[in-house]
Amino acid sequence: MRNFLAAASLIAVLWSPLPAHAFGDEGPPMDFPKVAEQLGLSAEQRQKVMDEVYRADGAMVDIRARAEKAGLELKHQLGQETLDEKAVLAAVEALAAAESDMKRNRVRLTLALRKVLTFEQWRELARIREERHGGPGGGGPPSPGGGPMRPRR
Repeated sequence: MRNFLAAASLIAVLWSPLPAHAFGDEGPPMDFPKVAEQLGLSAEQRQKVMDEVYRADGAMVDIRARAEKAGLELKHQLGQETLDEKAVLAAVEALAAAESDMKRNRVRLTLALRKVLTFEQWRELARIREERHGGPGGGGPPSPGGGPMRPRR
C-alpha cells in the first residue's frame, strides 16, 4: 500500500496533464513546469520524466481495460441463476491480477522517476508534497530518512 501511495503521489506532483484520478491521487494536480523548476530539473530530466509517465500511462490503459473486463465477467457470473463457482473464481483471479499489475506499474514508475531525480531533488519533492498535503506523512514520497508513511484518510 505504501508503494502505491508513493507512486500515486509522485505522479500527481510531477505530471499535471494527467487527470488527478489517473493514478488514484485525490488532490488537484500540480503544475509540472513549476515543480520541475523548483526541483531544478534539467531539460534531459524533464524529458525522461515525461517519457516515463507516458510509458506508465500507456500501460495503465491496457491494465484498466483488463480490470474492467474481469469485473464485468465477475458481475455477469454472479448474476447467473446457476452459479459456476469455477468461472466466478477465475473472474476474481483475473481482477486481482489486473489490480496487482496496476500497483506494479505504479511502483515501476516511481522507481524510474527516482532514478531520474537526484537524492536532493527527491528530498525537495518530498518537501513540496508535504506542503501540498498539509504536513509530513501526507501520502507523498517517503521521507528522506526512509521512514514509514501514513496512509491517507
